Amino acid sequence: MTYGADWFSVVVVLAAAAFYVYDYLFVDDEPEEGTVEHAERLWETDQISLAEYERRVELAVDDRAQQIQTVTRSIGGIGPKTARTLAAEFESLDELHRADRDRLEEIHDIGPSTADAIEEHLER
Repeated sequence: MTYGADWFSVVVVLAAAAFYVYDYLFVDDEPEEGTVEHAERLWETDQISLAEYERRVELAVDDRAQQIQTVTRSIGGIGPKTARTLAAEFESLDELHRADRDRLEEIHDIGPSTADAIEEHLER
């Protein structure tokens, strides 16, 4: 009798199928926002224009932008999205240092408390 071996094969195949379905449905393959891979995915699926794709790739690989993002993410209350916004807004860390509270508040998503936190952090 080889029924045991047949059942074992069925169980192995079902387990492999279950793993594949779980991986497909529940594992997040979406690249992190702000990366070249994320920009590529958006462009390939026609969610952004070529000009927007090029702008996002430039920001993702730009050392200047990376420096600004690294510095601003170390400020309490500033997350990745706001850090990317600041990197897109300023040409250099020096320009960010020269920005006053009013200039910071002109930027989308920067309110008074965030502007104060940035100003206080950069004055150190």
